[in-house]
Amino acid sequence: MAGYPNIYTNEELEALRKRELEQNIRRLAEEEAERQALLTAERVCENARESNCWVYDPDTKTWYSPEEFLVAYSRYFAGHPLFSRVQLRNPVDGLNAGYKQLERLHTRLLAFTQRVMAYYAKKA
Repeated sequence: MAGYPNIYTNEELEALRKRELEQNIRRLAEEEAERQALLTAERVCENARESNCWVYDPDTKTWYSPEEFLVAYSRYFAGHPLFSRVQLRNPVDGLNAGYKQLERLHTRLLAFTQRVMAYYAKKA
């Protein structure tokens, strides 16, 4: 470009390119680290298997075996909010909670049955 003054010398341009390349490499490495840190269905499933747990979703109150979770959510994108919401729990906790709910429900059903029977016994 004849007639125009050089803004940068060749050495300065080379230093700028080198600095820009280093910044791009650093940025790409950070993005890759973030991507690796994002949870996926495969990673949740793997963690559940390693800890001998099942996957529990407290929002839907649903239990999944690791394999069921993988089948159900393997197509969800990495970092989906579901993956940070679910919990790895011992399935026995779920069984115990279920039995407690059944016991409470049974108690309420018995009380209601007694009220109904008493009501109609008075009517007769």
